[in-house]
Amino acid sequence: MILDPVLDIIRSQAAKKWASKVPTSLRSLSQVKSVAILMDVEAWGFQESKEEISSWFRSQGLRPDMHFFDFRKLEKDELLLTSITNTILKKDLNWFGMPDPSHIVDVNEDLFISLVDNADFPVRFFSTTCRSPFKVGCHGWEGHPFDLLVSAQPGATTMDLFNEMKKYLLKLK
Repeated sequence: MILDPVLDIIRSQAAKKWASKVPTSLRSLSQVKSVAILMDVEAWGFQESKEEISSWFRSQGLRPDMHFFDFRKLEKDELLLTSITNTILKKDLNWFGMPDPSHIVDVNEDLFISLVDNADFPVRFFSTTCRSPFKVGCHGWEGHPFDLLVSAQPGATTMDLFNEMKKYLLKLK
């Protein structure tokens, strides 16, 4: 299909235009005061994971700022599982799949964690444009912005993935 290469060029240019200029590097948890976490509401075990992850960061003295992708087709009587202010819906994406960058560039917590296990353009764009100086992800791509990539076994839940990330975060001194 001829549109795919054109779409890739447009997406690449948008990502470059909005890419964070903040230098990133590995940091210990003692250097981190706040954390931004990106989750997919369609991931297995999402609701339980969201609560456990948030609680763990608070127990570490860190302020978690949760962000969500919710690309489900909602029925009229179906409600969002998350706050609309921190949730990107499918209808919030423009014609080539880009979320509104004005919401993302405000993400400047000391640590950014992406628990979305895919490399779709909205994930790539969010991860590239947020202004966090330490970024951890679970799915890489060419030129990814992550300082640390952590994966879990196939079929793992979001909590399993986070537990793997936590092991490495706790080892960083």
